[in-house]
Amino acid sequence: MFELIQRKLITILVSIFFISVFNFTIQAEPNCPQACDKFITCTEEINQTKANVQQKATLSKGCSESCKKHQEKILECFDKSNQEGGSCGVYSACVRKYAQMMKSTKK
Repeated sequence: MFELIQRKLITILVSIFFISVFNFTIQAEPNCPQACDKFITCTEEINQTKANVQQKATLSKGCSESCKKHQEKILECFDKSNQEGGSCGVYSACVRKYAQMMKSTKK
């Protein structure tokens, strides 16, 4: 009887552990709003200009729509940039490369 209770307790504890790890992993993943904020910041940095409110809204809308369609690749570029210390050059080059690849496959 004691062994059965002990096994059930261990099973419950292991389940809680895996659920916690899985939940943390999901929360730790970057999402489109974070990637789009980075995109706007990098656009300003690369163009050496500060976007006004209307320009930021346009960039945000375009990025959000693109991220919904191509979330895996956009977030891959975002992660790659973060691994390189948040490099805008890495992020924009990755996104441009993917955009060019998508254009060439539509022809």
